[in-house]
Amino acid sequence: MGTSGSTHKSLLPGCTVDNLDRSITFYEAIGFSVTGSQRLQGQRHQRVAAQVAATHLGLCAVLLLGIVACRDTTVGVRTQFFGNYAFTTTERRVIARIAGDAVREVRPHLPALSRQIQLRVQSGKDHIIAELGSGGTVLPPDTVVWIVDAERPEGVTKIAESYLRQTLFRELHHLVRSATLPPRTLMDHVILEGLATAFERDVAGAGPPWGRYSDDVEKWVEELLLLPPDGSPKDEHGGRRWIRHRAGTYLVDQAMKRLNRTAAELVAVPTEEIVQAARLSP
Repeated sequence: MGTSGSTHKSLLPGCTVDNLDRSITFYEAIGFSVTGSQRLQGQRHQRVAAQVAATHLGLCAVLLLGIVACRDTTVGVRTQFFGNYAFTTTERRVIARIAGDAVREVRPHLPALSRQIQLRVQSGKDHIIAELGSGGTVLPPDTVVWIVDAERPEGVTKIAESYLRQTLFRELHHLVRSATLPPRTLMDHVILEGLATAFERDVAGAGPPWGRYSDDVEKWVEELLLLPPDGSPKDEHGGRRWIRHRAGTYLVDQAMKRLNRTAAELVAVPTEEIVQAARLSP
């Protein structure tokens, strides 16, 4: 992903690295004044030095409290912003809040999730799902990239409030499975997407269109199984959009029923075992 343009890093809702940098710069400036005041002679100058020192200590206390607050409210998530769009303070706060809440929700279901998650928020139009105005991908073992079209009329905040949570559920499942079983074949990717979609649907309560399959989905499954490990299905971006996701969700649904296990519990089960369980006669 490109990182051109101004960069803003958010530690948590309402706390940005830029703001802390400015506070630290002021803090250091005060510290310099205290050092210089030690050379001043006379009672008046000593009083000034004392006042500066008091201000120094007060700012230090505020800064330390701010750092503690940042740490307490962003346990497990570090959010960064990239791209040509300048995210507003409100947008950064909303995104960081949703990310923190989502990771806290997901972790009990996926205890193997990395202790510290990196969320890279990227403005742009590449890899965007048109219906959502955003899209997601992962950089294992601990990074989720969320791309958002900041030029959409509904705005970044609305898009985040509508779709970021479910995207994070899906992508965090990807992170855990990819760290354990990196996808190498076509069917690895099919099951990877099916598991994450089922998790997004069942745990986040979402209803993604790529998780809906038709009555003839078995034909898609047969076709995918006949393709070579490095193959790609035809027309997957046209009339059979999301064929991997839909066929994968179908296979995972069948496997979950027959194994009586959830998508979270199947996160580290090899592709072959899931496919075999899904295709057993009922």
